[in-house]
Amino acid sequence: LYAVWSGYTSATNSEQKLYIAKMSNPYTISSSRTAISQADKSWELISSSTKINDGPAFLKNKEKNKFFVVYSCNGSWTKNYRLGYIMLNDTLKDPTVKANWTKSSLDIFYRCDDTSSVDGVNGVGHCCFTKSPDDSEDWIVYHVKKRNDSGWGSGRSMFMQSFGWKADGTPDLGAPVGWGESIAAPSGESR
Repeated sequence: LYAVWSGYTSATNSEQKLYIAKMSNPYTISSSRTAISQADKSWELISSSTKINDGPAFLKNKEKNKFFVVYSCNGSWTKNYRLGYIMLNDTLKDPTVKANWTKSSLDIFYRCDDTSSVDGVNGVGHCCFTKSPDDSEDWIVYHVKKRNDSGWGSGRSMFMQSFGWKADGTPDLGAPVGWGESIAAPSGESR
């Protein structure tokens, strides 16, 4: 068992990294924390002087035996909020060793309608993953910022959509949907 979370590097530094620690049971951390990701790519450093990796979510491709931690970067209060991932290179390797993880070379999920007077999709992030009711489809649930303002005043909304996988086993989240864009209902959903 492992816990992964976003945390500050120190009490006086606002940089947020992704940390991992072993657990002895579902509610007890049993090791010191190890940083496994930090904002160091150009697409993670667009809109804020603060380096941020936050909102980690687990995702596994069972067919390809690949394990991912999908996370958000850039400030959640900005239109540049987006998703990336780190992938465990070998699921038999120790996940508490940073060198055993590979970061996506580019962001994997982003949209900015750049709207200021009407609701749009202006940054996406902080996601989780689920299955369709019949267990045949993978779905992402995420939030969007409604306006391009620098803050949360215009609000955020939850969106969801299905996604697939690339031939190499990495997630293919597609493009974030927008307001009024129709999508198919989850497979197996009763109407």
